Amino acid sequence: MESASVLVVDDEPGIALLCKRVLSRAGYSVVALTDPRAAIEHLQRQRVDLLLVDIRMPEIDGFDVISRAQRAQPDVAVLVMTGFGTVETAIRALRQGVDGLVLKPFDHSDELLESVKQAITDNRRKRDTARAQALRPLFDATESLFSETDMNKLFPLIVNEICVHLNCTNAAYYQVAGAKITALSQRGNILDVNESGFAKHLVSSVDSDGNPIIVNAQVRVRKRRRRCFLLLNWVRQS
Repeated sequence: MESASVLVVDDEPGIALLCKRVLSRAGYSVVALTDPRAAIEHLQRQRVDLLLVDIRMPEIDGFDVISRAQRAQPDVAVLVMTGFGTVETAIRALRQGVDGLVLKPFDHSDELLESVKQAITDNRRKRDTARAQALRPLFDATESLFSETDMNKLFPLIVNEICVHLNCTNAAYYQVAGAKITALSQRGNILDVNESGFAKHLVSSVDSDGNPIIVNAQVRVRKRRRRCFLLLNWVRQS
């Protein structure tokens, strides 16, 4: 397994060097910086698994670095270093979604190593939980579709699930038989494929080559631009 990457940010060169030495010996891939601006630039161009950052730094404090890191890399694990272990600092760190807090100076290198390991582990656990929660509706929809054996009920069910999970009002299930295209089930305003034109060509193309087509376009609705996604997939019936 590839070693986790760590970005250390501390305006004290001695602390930054110590962290790099300890973590590198433990097998982590470490970049140590003393300039918060350079750290922000690094985060914008290079992915890291953990941000280990000091809170009190001149000009740009650690919380600002954390905010910018989370915008650039929402999944990054964050471990805060501070020599001022106040309740206010801990509360603010928790509100900002950090994965741990370690006090300076480090009496033993094991304390730093354990904190880094725990922060990465907790962050991965949170991400896994979030992914599972995001996929739960998809699992439920799949179970519902697989449990339906009546084809006449399956097509409307597919269209309904598409509308629910993609939050759309218009959807249709088309069948292509030679030059004829039929909407087996529909909801809302659907593509008119009776006339020769773009819509008919689009659906026919999906049937002919078997590849999904994703159309990503912006449309103007009531003077506001809204992004629309159209996903057409292809299913052959025996």
